[in-house]
Amino acid sequence: MRGLTVANKKDDKLQEIFRAVVICDDFDDSLYPITLEGPKCLLPIANRPTLAYVLDHLVFRCKFQEILLVSNKYGDVIKKFVQSNYKGLLNTR
Repeated sequence: MRGLTVANKKDDKLQEIFRAVVICDDFDDSLYPITLEGPKCLLPIANRPTLAYVLDHLVFRCKFQEILLVSNKYGDVIKKFVQSNYKGLLNTR
């Protein structure tokens, strides 16, 4: 698998950027009412949100430089989770 090749701004050398896309919602209400106040990706497994396992793997093991998180209605909750748990490792927009 090849990444996107872009020019480095500092020295104009080409480098590969690996990007991942994580779908954080399945866009239905199958776990209602458990998901009434938050997305399924933040439901805990062994006292950790499931999204934490996915992000840990992508950031620490696979060394992805960009990760796009796709969500339907809980984007702000997911963004707060990433900001508080991955400060300095992942930038949020």
